[in-house]
Amino acid sequence: MNQMKSFLRHLKKNPLYAGGFSNRADVFSNFQKEDDPKIQIVYANYVNEDYSGVATVFYYRRDTRKYYETYASHCSCYRLEGQWNSDEILVPEEMEKRLSNGQLGDGDIFKQAFESFKEGR
Repeated sequence: MNQMKSFLRHLKKNPLYAGGFSNRADVFSNFQKEDDPKIQIVYANYVNEDYSGVATVFYYRRDTRKYYETYASHCSCYRLEGQWNSDEILVPEEMEKRLSNGQLGDGDIFKQAFESFKEGR
């Protein structure tokens, strides 16, 4: 559990962007949401293929000192706009549970980064 806490502290400084997200601006732009300086993105992944897409964003809010998740999906008709609906997540317990159950968005990317972190790469 301590490794996950350390990993998440690392990601607050060095966020993991994957898929259609390459930086913070991509995330806020795709959701058509104004950038919020209180949000520290930890992990953001957007898989957009075959006229549909799925996005997962984990972030830390400086004002509440809590972690949150935003999940969104779309078909060919719309994009991610208007879907920034966040739920608080318990960290690190929830992250470790999701990793072990394979229920972490595109968890392979997050899992590989976590394994590399544990190995000290």
